[in-house]
Amino acid sequence: MIIPLLLSLGLLLALFLILKKLMNSSVKAGLSASLFAGLFFNYGRLYSFVRRPPPIRSLFWIVAAILALISASIILMALFRRLCSSGRISARQPNHPQKFIWLAGTGLFLFFLIWKILPWLYLHIFKPIHYQIIDPPWFLAAISAVFVIMLLWIWRSHYSFNLINEWLQIFSLALLSLISLQLLLGLLGSNQASYSEDTFERLPFDLAAAKQAQLPETAYPDIYYIILDGYAGEKALLDVHNFDNRPFINALQRRGFYVPAESRANYLTTYLSLSSSLNLVYLDFLSGSPGIFSTDQKIPHEMIRQHTVGKNLQQLGYTWVHFSSIWGPTADSRLANITYDPSSLDEFTYLFWWSTPLRFFLPDKERTVFIETMKKIPALAEDNHPVFVFAHLTVPHPPYLFDQDGTELSYSPFEPEQWREKEKYISQLKYLNKRVLLLVDQILENYEMQNSPRKPIIIIQGDHGTESQPGWTKQPTEARADERSLIFNAYYLPPVDLPVDNAFISDIFPAAGNYPDNYPKLYNTISPVNTFRLIFNEYFGQDYPLLPDKTYFSDYTTSSDNLTFTPYNFQEVYRQGKYVGSFS
Repeated sequence: MIIPLLLSLGLLLALFLILKKLMNSSVKAGLSASLFAGLFFNYGRLYSFVRRPPPIRSLFWIVAAILALISASIILMALFRRLCSSGRISARQPNHPQKFIWLAGTGLFLFFLIWKILPWLYLHIFKPIHYQIIDPPWFLAAISAVFVIMLLWIWRSHYSFNLINEWLQIFSLALLSLISLQLLLGLLGSNQASYSEDTFERLPFDLAAAKQAQLPETAYPDIYYIILDGYAGEKALLDVHNFDNRPFINALQRRGFYVPAESRANYLTTYLSLSSSLNLVYLDFLSGSPGIFSTDQKIPHEMIRQHTVGKNLQQLGYTWVHFSSIWGPTADSRLANITYDPSSLDEFTYLFWWSTPLRFFLPDKERTVFIETMKKIPALAEDNHPVFVFAHLTVPHPPYLFDQDGTELSYSPFEPEQWREKEKYISQLKYLNKRVLLLVDQILENYEMQNSPRKPIIIIQGDHGTESQPGWTKQPTEARADERSLIFNAYYLPPVDLPVDNAFISDIFPAAGNYPDNYPKLYNTISPVNTFRLIFNEYFGQDYPLLPDKTYFSDYTTSSDNLTFTPYNFQEVYRQGKYVGSFS
């Protein structure tokens, strides 16, 4: 985060000094450098706005807000100059108290004006609909031409530009006030909702019982926990997307997987879903602290980074292998023994440079992470120590990186409206299915070739379903909750007492549903919160009660008409697969 900011400041400073030398004017050099910064660092946003502008109604409010901002700034500057000319304020005394008070008051006024229109700017300019990552050359040429023409006009003009310079100073003061307030609120918020080991009651882990479990330590199963972000359940795919996923499910069952047909997410957004499943608990405590009206995500994010599953397995001698994703909370793990990061750029740095013309030289981060992670996972089986592998793959969730044949598509950073592109979602899902089957086959073949005493546990799970109506949480319905909560969920679990001849599950029960008595007792509505409760009970001697399989709704989205959201105001909508909510 710091490096791109420092490089940007250094670039602007160097440009300013060069232009000052050429133009022999600090005012003109500063104005030209500001113009360059505005065009260069907002290139991606400008292109997105031009290519796919927001709806007319929203566009009206954006234009009206910008005109109001400019008009207010010009009026205030005119009043300021009039006061200076009348002698009430001295413009020649830079430290004059009245001038400072006037500038500060003007800055605060502009700050509140910006604060009022910021939601529109955020939703409709800085996050426009359907960015396109591959820019046509004509747009870059057009922006370059605008800059060159403006630069030559400023250079050759006899106008002093003092008024514009003063306006920019006040505008910058307002922006600085906004940033300072945001930083202050962030610091205050960090004190109010900090994470610690006692933030929630962790499940006790009986290490002695785990070591006395039926499995000898040398045969602890390697565990692969693979999250496929936004992978919907079979019923939702058929009802909402008109896609039959049964051939893929049948292929997994022939390989020995159990695929519950009615599995639902416990929570309907990623950071809540993963913090629950990785810690084997429901998140009711978040309604009390940080509270139902809080939007602070620090606690669930830290629960993901320091999760119970990984810490428990480390106590048993497991090597915790974490695959970095492009999403902040799963981008790294401070506690993992090994972290694989296929991309050298963090999320902030990538998006920062993506907004500039330098996007042409950026590595394709999202595709790189997906492809390299899928390649690396099968090679992790070791002879000496059991491994726990956690990988969060942001596919089939939009943006859409591939078509059904694996052809790379041009894409843009995620926008909720991308959920409406159902054909692209299904096309990408078809390709993902092929890659998952290949991944599973490679994992199983590696264990078979090594004749390893350990057998793999493979869990492939969606964190939530699809959202074909973005912003649905503002007006929730049973149908929309059904679509979002149904998830893909597949388990490959070895029998509790492993056969002496090292036979594989596919050899023991090749027919779907033909499970022997010593196979862990899975069931059709099992949800992620019970996944590792069952595994720790069956393989590591724990005695965790299985929780009722519930799905909780909360408002986790914003919209152009309603910018508030309450992610911790939980309402139970499903229990054991049955609808118990109050939506129509």
